[in-house]
Amino acid sequence: MSDFKTVPVVATDEMIISAMRNVQVEDGGGFRGIGWIEAVHCYREMLAAAPSPWVSVEERLPDAEKGSTESATVIVFLDDFVITTGFYCHFENEWYGEDGYSFEEASNGPVTHWMPLPPPPATQERKE
Repeated sequence: MSDFKTVPVVATDEMIISAMRNVQVEDGGGFRGIGWIEAVHCYREMLAAAPSPWVSVEERLPDAEKGSTESATVIVFLDDFVITTGFYCHFENEWYGEDGYSFEEASNGPVTHWMPLPPPPATQERKE
C-alpha cells in the first residue's frame, strides 16, 4: 500500500496550477489546456474515485515482518470508533496496541480495519 499518498481534500493553488499546465483536453479539431475551474472539478472527481487506504480485516491482514510472527506497526480502526496504532501477531491470531496489551483484553473492541503508516516526512539536510 505504499502506493497511497496523503493529499489535501481541497486542492492547493500549486496543485491546480500544475493541472492547468499539464492537462490537455480535446477541443474540436485540437487540444487546449484546462482552466482553473476545470482543474478544481477534475481534482474533486479524482478524490471521489480514489480507493480507500483502509483494509478490512475480513479481506486481509497485514503481512508478518520477515523473520517474525508480527506485522509492522499499522494504523488500526477499532469497533468502538477509536483510531490508534498497533500490530497483528499471526502466531497468536491477535491484535495488540503499542503498549503490548491485546485490544480485546483492554475492552477496546475488535479491530475492523487497518492501513499502513504513511511514510515519514522527507528530511532536509541541515546546513552547518
